[in-house]
Parts: sequence; C-alpha cells; structure tokens
Amino acid sequence: MRIILLLALIGSILSSSFHIVAANEKQSAFRLVSITSPDGNLTSSTRNKIKVNDGEGVLPNNNVNFGDVAKDTLLEKTIVLINDEDSSLTIGSLAAVDVLEAPFSLSADNCSDKTLAKDETCDFTVGFTPSSTDDVSDTFDVPTDDANNPSVMVTVFGRGTTQALMTITDSVSPTDDLEIDFGAVEINSSLDQTITITNDGNADLNLQSLVPGASNENSSSFIVANDSCIESAIIPGESCTVTLQFSPEKEGEVSFSIDIPSSNSNVETVSISLLGSGIPVINNTAPSKPQLISPNDNETDVTIDVDLRWQISSDLDGDELTYQVYYCDNEDFSGCTANAVAKGLLPTFDVSLLHLNFLVVGLLSGIGLFRNKRFLFYAFIALATLNISACQPTTDDPTVSSLIFEVSNLTPNTTYYWKVSVGDGKSTTESDVWQFTTRQ
Repeated sequence: MRIILLLALIGSILSSSFHIVAANEKQSAFRLVSITSPDGNLTSSTRNKIKVNDGEGVLPNNNVNFGDVAKDTLLEKTIVLINDEDSSLTIGSLAAVDVLEAPFSLSADNCSDKTLAKDETCDFTVGFTPSSTDDVSDTFDVPTDDANNPSVMVTVFGRGTTQALMTITDSVSPTDDLEIDFGAVEINSSLDQTITITNDGNADLNLQSLVPGASNENSSSFIVANDSCIESAIIPGESCTVTLQFSPEKEGEVSFSIDIPSSNSNVETVSISLLGSGIPVINNTAPSKPQLISPNDNETDVTIDVDLRWQISSDLDGDELTYQVYYCDNEDFSGCTANAVAKGLLPTFDVSLLHLNFLVVGLLSGIGLFRNKRFLFYAFIALATLNISACQPTTDDPTVSSLIFEVSNLTPNTTYYWKVSVGDGKSTTESDVWQFTTRQ
C-alpha cells in the first residue's frame, strides 16, 4: 500500500512539471509567430504589405506632410506604393471607401486595379490647394487583396499660408535661367538689358536694394541704369523692372552678379549672373532704322492671322543684314522671343521701263527696221535688257523693298505690340514700336 502511494506521488510531481514546461514553450512560440519575426519586423500576419513612399523615403505611419503652402496655390506630391510581400498583391480603387476631399485631391492614378509583383511599385499624385490659413488633414484608403490587412490608410495634412513668391525673368532668351549674356559690346559703348520681378504669391513682396554678389571683380562694367523696384512693395500679380547696363572698359570677357534681396522671411535672395565681352571699337555705320509698314499703328479689327511687313534697311558699309521680329501682348516685350528673318526682296515691275520698251518697239516697227536681220538681233538684246531692268526690285517703293513675317493664331480681341531690329554683325538698330488689336 505504501509503495502504491509513493508511486502516485511521484507521478503527480512529474505530471505537474511536464505541463508547466509545455505551457511555457507554447507561450514562447506564440510570441515569435504572432508578434515579431527574427529581423524585428511585424510578421506577415500583422504588418502591412504595402509601403508608402513620397519620394523622400518610406513614410512613417503613412503620413504625407505638405507643410506650409501658399493659400490658393497648388502643391502636388507623387506617392509611390511598394509591394513588400513575397507574393503578388492587387490594389483596388484608391479612396473608394474613405474619399479624399478638398482641399486635397487625387490625380494621375497609376495604382488602382493594378497587380504588383514583389518589390514592384506604382504611383499616384496627391494635391493640396489650401483655401484658408488653417491646419487641415484628411485620410484615404488603399484597398488590397491582403486577407489579413485588406486596407491601408494614408493620412495627408498641411497648412495654408499667405506668402510672397518672387519670379524673375530677363530680356535674353532663355528668359528664366537667371543669367543675362550681353554678348560682344565695343569698348566705351553700352548695351541695356532688363529683368522683370513678378510677385506670383498671395502676399506683398517687399524688395530691398539690389546689391553686388559675392566675389565680384569687374563691377564697374555693369551698372543698374534704372530700377523701379528699389525699396518697393509688389502686390500679388504685379511686377516691376530693372534695367542693367553693360559698358566694357577694356577687351575681354567680363562677369558679374547681382543679388535681389527681400525682407519677406519666406523669400530667398535670388542671384542673377551677368556676362559680356569687350571688343575693340569698330568703324562701322549702323544700319538704317527699319520702317514699319503694316498693320498700321493702332489699327483695329486685324485678323488673327496677319503679315507683319516692314521696309528693309540700308547699310552704308555694305554689310549683310539680319532682322529680328518681336511681337507681344505687353508693351515692354518682357518674355517675348525674337524671331529671325532672312533678308529678301519682293519683286515688282518698273512701269516706266516697260513703257519705254513698248515705245521703242513701236518706233522700230514704224520705220521698218525689223526687216534687217542684223539689226533685229541687236534690237532683241536691247529689249531683253530693258525687260530685265523693269523686273528688278526698286528701293524707292517701300512695298517693294520689304520683308514679311507671318503670324498666325493670335488671341482675338487682344492688343499686340511689335517692332523690328536689324543688325550688321557690329551694330543693331531698332524700329519704332507699333500696336494693333485683333478682331473679336
């Protein structure tokens, strides 16, 4: 009997130890499978299989931060989705359940209804156009066929602000590269170019005086000839201009830079690079001033397809001339591109020479000299010469010695300004500025 009780007691102790060990092993195994994997990430049963990237890196908690954006302006971010699963994953329609609402918007969607292989990506665009200066946020869903996590939520947020935005263009193409090349200018001569400063923001742009850039050595060759922007406040949508002048004092290339500072805390100082070359003085007579012909100055009801015509210039040195045509809907021609035109003449007939031709033929016929074959031959040469002369262009008629530049698809009911410049490779001469208005 004592032996039986002893065996029962030993069995009870062994049974209790076994259950404790088994329970501990089960609990440990559950933690490994359900919470973390050996690399420290969530296991496939709990983590999202879609990673969200905004171009700067994978976003923590799928939060897209637009930061401060000028009120009533659009800022867009391209969002990239990455399949982080070993198998393929199909994405449903973006924001179908949790719709993205204004001031946020969804566009350029290349992800909806797309199947991504492992590590494959797709992208879409989220826009933010704040209508106030409040902090705003919204969410939208990215549905997938992941049975464990069928929807990934993305949060977008930002704030509208009132701020100035400085945009700078210049009169030398390309106009937005923050560089002005004055080209070759004779020593002790000068050439002007302009820069236009525009406020594309929604708050006043407060400009300060232009200052030379760092490390300038040739400042005396470049000066600010006229500055309507000094210590001024440019309201949204308005602009001002600065005229810069290059006057080389010696031969060789010259470079310089000017800084355009602003007292607005959000506007960075913009630097403009200036380039030019000083060349020896050339004894040259500039081409004559191009004379505009049509459309007439201040003409109205002009068709949207129109020929700009001007009289060709003369050059006392016999240099080859090239023409540039400018037409623009703003009088200072800022942002307008020059259009090169090759030199050419429009032929006409000199009526007086033709009259002389007919008179000679009549006289010769009247006296019967055409019956002499030798005389007939010389008469033919003389008449051919008169005909050729009659067909040559004449320079005293502006409609003959003229050039045409064809313009098409102008905007109806708009006033356009146009001018022509002519150069001989050494000097340039500009015409007057004329204007015309297209019909409605």
